[in-house]
Amino acid sequence: MPQPALNPIKRIELPTRSEFRKRWLPLGEPLIFTRAVANWRATREWSVEAFKNSLGDTMIWAERGPLFEFEKERLSLAEYIERTIEADPPETMYWSGARVFQLWPMLVDHIDLDRPDLFNQALMALPRMYIGPLASFSPIHFDHAPNFTAQIVGRKRWVFYAPDQTDLLYRYPWHHFLGHFSTINTREKLEDFDRFPLFERAQAWEAVVEPGDMIYVPPKWWHHVSSLDPTISLHFFWKTWPQYALQVARRPLWNAFGKSQQSDAVLDWRKIRLIRQLRAMRGSHDGLQGREIAEVGEKASRLVARTRK
Repeated sequence: MPQPALNPIKRIELPTRSEFRKRWLPLGEPLIFTRAVANWRATREWSVEAFKNSLGDTMIWAERGPLFEFEKERLSLAEYIERTIEADPPETMYWSGARVFQLWPMLVDHIDLDRPDLFNQALMALPRMYIGPLASFSPIHFDHAPNFTAQIVGRKRWVFYAPDQTDLLYRYPWHHFLGHFSTINTREKLEDFDRFPLFERAQAWEAVVEPGDMIYVPPKWWHHVSSLDPTISLHFFWKTWPQYALQVARRPLWNAFGKSQQSDAVLDWRKIRLIRQLRAMRGSHDGLQGREIAEVGEKASRLVARTRK
């Protein structure tokens, strides 16, 4: 049975916050804001070559190897660009999630943080930058918080699956560290319907995001992303108050795990049991604020300390 036809994602002009909340947010669907960041200085001036020439001495950590099994390599930005974008054939590496305005504060004037003004700015996480080569791939996963990606350089193809398609996507167990990821985690597996027969029935939404566009990703919508060119993107997360509380509570856990959180191969059952306990703790603390947040964080710290003994 062939996979169902892909649904197109709506393309609209960037709305005001009032318009977004009244008309578009209730739809609960991905959206593309056409040319929403075309007037940013970043969109006009940033390029892989310009970054190499002006910021190439910056030392970075790039990811080498399969997702979640990768190794980190320390190298200059210039060397990363030479090896992954300019080389023929290119090496398989990716520089993702860089806190760009902490790394290069002078670039903050190159974007307009008031656009999009669609969520409470106080809950916006620091923007992160992704620089990747042609054909880089992010496997099927979902995010807990609403977020946007501003496409600065190059094109990306996004494919989405609504939350009601979850049972067809072969996700990791909910208690697993990768519970928000699908086990269909390579390009080859996307077409392996013998191994993943239910996936063939999944209804998908598709769009190609062009330079100057911005895409809205609703919470819990599964998606995978492919680069059609060498790309530079900026990613913005907004968190709700309960999500912020949970993030604070989990911080001691992530600090304790260090690099082990990057790979499911190094997770042992003691750590998985710990994650289960912390997620159970979450159920009764979704509305925390202020002092209560700190108390949950202390409970998490004690739990981590017991597990590490």
